[in-house]
Amino acid sequence: MVKEKILITKIEPVIAELFIEGCKAEGKTVNRKLGEIIEKETIKTGKPFFSGKNKIQYNKSSNSFDWYADLDNGQRIPLLNNLSTDFLKNLKEQIEVAQRDRIDWLNLKDNESVEIPNFKGDEK
Repeated sequence: MVKEKILITKIEPVIAELFIEGCKAEGKTVNRKLGEIIEKETIKTGKPFFSGKNKIQYNKSSNSFDWYADLDNGQRIPLLNNLSTDFLKNLKEQIEVAQRDRIDWLNLKDNESVEIPNFKGDEK
């Protein structure tokens, strides 16, 4: 279970009101928006690599899809929201094209073959 921490800060009243209005416009609570901002800033300055899995979730209320990264450390990072079926179909096609390009570049002939680092191919 992830324990959450409470952070408190003081800011100018005018800035606070603008932030609150912006949160309302996005349909988010102040705490949720602050949490997202802190996560994004922490990720930018933290470790450059994470492990986890991509998750795409159907959002019934907007008839769209949300894309998350569920990290192995328990965090869920939102990547993109309100994705259409057409976007996902195009993304899938582009992933398949890129994977085929990689297979061609690596000269893989057998689906069971894997990349072997530092092999030049002309050594015996």
